[in-house]
Amino acid sequence: MSETDAIDVVVCATYTFARRHPKVLGRIGGWAPPVQLSFVQLGTFAVSITVLVWSWGLWASPLPPLARLLVVAGVPASLCWAVRRSRVEGRSLVRAGLGLVTLACQPRGGTVAGRPAPSQRCVDWTRHSAWMQPDAVLLDDGDPTGVGS
Repeated sequence: MSETDAIDVVVCATYTFARRHPKVLGRIGGWAPPVQLSFVQLGTFAVSITVLVWSWGLWASPLPPLARLLVVAGVPASLCWAVRRSRVEGRSLVRAGLGLVTLACQPRGGTVAGRPAPSQRCVDWTRHSAWMQPDAVLLDDGDPTGVGS
């Protein structure tokens, strides 16, 4: 390798991965969890625990105590693991959910210049009347005028 080749080489670093990595919690009130958790994982954990507690009477009565403990510990942990890297059309779950809410709030006919698009006007034919000439009496030759050919 000559002296000129060493000058042409440019060493640089890229930080794209750091921007793509989700925000995680390192400490919660001075306590450090054993694994790094994202906000989506914490939300999923809280919602799943709440649903399990509210529905305790539906599913817990036929199970033995050890199975109840496995359900209460296993279902939230499994859901947190499942949402860890989940993507919907290349978006995180939070962004996909916000997109769905935005879509549901849009006017049905779309928007024009930021306002709801005007609906297509339908003609109400019950309001309009048309006068029609009653059937003319046909003469023997089939001509209603009687002029003949």
